[in-house]
Amino acid sequence: MTMHTFENTDSKFLWTTFGPTLVDRFMRTSLQFCWLSLPDKQKTIDELEKCFRAELANALVEYQKGYTFPSPSEIESDSFGKLV
Repeated sequence: MTMHTFENTDSKFLWTTFGPTLVDRFMRTSLQFCWLSLPDKQKTIDELEKCFRAELANALVEYQKGYTFPSPSEIESDSFGKLV
């Protein structure tokens, strides 16, 4: 049995397998991580937003380093119906 490793070239696989729900799940998981990592005295919406924005900024830096998402033409329409 071989293990599949996710690399930059697997973005089409991820998109066709999980679709937009993967992004939603990642964002919610990141929000939960930020909330749980805050000290009890700092658990406010403002602090949660700061933490989440920092996580998003780090993700965007990684994206700019070379991760590419599939274009709509690369996504097979039979996975989620026709793209509009």
